[in-house]
Amino acid sequence: VREWGLGGQVQMAAPNGLGPVLDLNTARGALTDGRAQWWDQGLGATPLGPTAPRLGVDLTAGWRLRALAGTGVVTPFVGVALPGDATRTLRVGSQLTLASGLELAVQGIRQTRQGVPSGYGLFLQIDCSW
Repeated sequence: VREWGLGGQVQMAAPNGLGPVLDLNTARGALTDGRAQWWDQGLGATPLGPTAPRLGVDLTAGWRLRALAGTGVVTPFVGVALPGDATRTLRVGSQLTLASGLELAVQGIRQTRQGVPSGYGLFLQIDCSW
């Protein structure tokens, strides 16, 4: 077997959809052909060979609140991702969900990796369901 993985997810939220929300994702596995390294370092990177199985954890915590006179829900959140290598990603943001099926999210991230300067990003995501 050259590649394998196992993942799980736990979500907790209040029954009425408001209040605290917790999302925990885990993954364990190994990638032996260097694709993950190519994504991280670009297509010119030379694969280092088989990697040891790693355990990754992604935790997000937020609080859902009524917004816009009850027609939407806003969820400020913070999160951390530890993919099992020397990388750590911190996230902070907010998501607005409207009854019409429109979702707007903004999030700032800071990614740190041992021996590499920190990277920062700001993301805006718009989803519309009809």
